[in-house]
Order: sequence, then C-alpha cells, then structure tokens
Amino acid sequence: MQILSSYLDHELDLVRSLEAERHLKNCEICTQNYKAQLTLRNLMAESSLYLRAPVALQDRVRTNLSPMDVKRRKSFTIQWQWLATAASFAFVFLLGWIMGY
Repeated sequence: MQILSSYLDHELDLVRSLEAERHLKNCEICTQNYKAQLTLRNLMAESSLYLRAPVALQDRVRTNLSPMDVKRRKSFTIQWQWLATAASFAFVFLLGWIMGY
C-alpha cells in the first residue's frame, strides 16, 4: 500500500483514511507492514533514545538561527504596518462617504 506512511501520520482525508483501513483489514502483508512501522515509530518516540545536545552545539545553533529570527520579526512588523495603513485609509474613506451621504 503506497499511502501507508501518510495513513500513519494522519495526513489522509476521511475517504482515503477509510479506504486504507478497509484495505488493512483485508491485506495481511500491508497489516504486518503497518504494525512494523507503528512499532518502529513508538520505539523512536521513547524518551530513552533522547540524547541532549552538548551546550556548545546548542549555542552554535542559536547563534546561527538568530539572523533568521530577526528577519522574520522584521517581516512581521512590516506586514502590521501595511495593515495599519490600509485600515487608516479605509476608515478615512468610510468617514468621508458617510459625511457625503
């Protein structure tokens, strides 16, 4: 079954998800594959496999991410400025239209 990974990740729409479930009920090979992938997924999620990154690596990653965070914040600020300007123009236009009416 080609959509097994999508089914495991809950990425399918309702119709395809139901089709996948129906197929898994009727196909022993796909069911075994599904169970194996589910077991692997659960094993990978266990906290015993978690390894904390060294402090030096954490600092290096944070340093490299900082310029992107600043750029993202700047972009967000610019979007708010445009929104505020557009809202001001809409308010002035609406006020003028009401006064003229």
